[in-house]
Amino acid sequence: MTAAEKYLKTYAEAEIAALANFPAQKWNFCLSIPAYGEPGDFVDRLNSGLMLKHAVLLIVVINQPDSHENTEHQSANSELHQHIRGLGSRSWHNGNLELIACRGSPSAILVVDRFSSHKIPIKQGVGLARKIAADLACALVQRRQILSPWLFCSDADSHLPDDYFLAAATGSGAALVYPFRHRCENDALGRATALYERFLHHYVDGLKAAGSPYGFHTIGSIMAVHCQHYAMVRGFPKRAGGEDFYLLNKLAKTGAIISLNRPTIEITARISQRVPFGTGPAVEKIVAMTDPDTTFKLHNPRIFAALKEWLEVIPTLATTSDGLLRLNTSSRNLLSAMGVEKAIDHCRQHSRSDPGFEKQMHTWFDGFRTMKYLQGLRATAFPDVAVGELTSTGEKAG
Repeated sequence: MTAAEKYLKTYAEAEIAALANFPAQKWNFCLSIPAYGEPGDFVDRLNSGLMLKHAVLLIVVINQPDSHENTEHQSANSELHQHIRGLGSRSWHNGNLELIACRGSPSAILVVDRFSSHKIPIKQGVGLARKIAADLACALVQRRQILSPWLFCSDADSHLPDDYFLAAATGSGAALVYPFRHRCENDALGRATALYERFLHHYVDGLKAAGSPYGFHTIGSIMAVHCQHYAMVRGFPKRAGGEDFYLLNKLAKTGAIISLNRPTIEITARISQRVPFGTGPAVEKIVAMTDPDTTFKLHNPRIFAALKEWLEVIPTLATTSDGLLRLNTSSRNLLSAMGVEKAIDHCRQHSRSDPGFEKQMHTWFDGFRTMKYLQGLRATAFPDVAVGELTSTGEKAG
């Protein structure tokens, strides 16, 4: 039994049971998008572009949190559902799933209704919406109705390039992460979004410069996940935010996360409160600042220098802990509080070689612990620096 078969049998969401009498059709690719209070333009964009060029099954999970009685979003969800129905004919229906065969196209749209009833528990949010879609895609890959093993994930505000699917034709590893940029106008929203994008690149560039194996972007709209690896980590975490970060963090322990050089996904600049944290809420805070172009803060580059020093020490710890003494006091205190001594002992006992020890240490000191370590350095030793100060000193991020 494959990892995917085990996962689908034990951990997948209930929606996959409705596929029992699903039509025996095949598509080359599957793309999943969660939609909460979204207009239908993203479906039109895909239906007139990628879905005409390729045989695509687009899975749209129209969702709403169970504690939100926002009539505006409820109305938008209903309008989106009706809009999708108008793009073709319904070829299948079971429970809260509905398949729309797109008119004049080799593609179809599988709509999952999680807004009119069976709303998403608020604490599970977008993570559950993504998991439902990816579970359905994984099931159809196993049934060989989706020919590509890659589960493509994106969002309604993303503009996918014409060669979007072709990037995975020769791809390998556990996940692919696309390059991205935001579409920013020269207004308050655009400038705020550009600053936040700089913040995102500053962080990932710093991780890469430090030599971290977790130096990749963790944005839900720009990734594709291999079906078998997705199953190995039991799918998307059911969280109201950060589900992309935690999924990729787990996937990095099963295989490579490949940061693609092209094609680039463009993301519409907008303020959004659909998730508790992330780009939308961050941009809203930046817009409210008096002078964000000079006062918005980025991570102090010195935290990445400290991270680099720690990562360079790891290989030496297989036989002796003397390397820890070379680290600055803040680093040693933070790592000790995180249980580094116990982790070192465990990795020594469970590895047969120095490379095996190093791999186990990087499994322990994963993307989450890396983030906590850097947050600790920011709080105790190297506070954030205003973007204007970094620009004036010519100091580069990372």
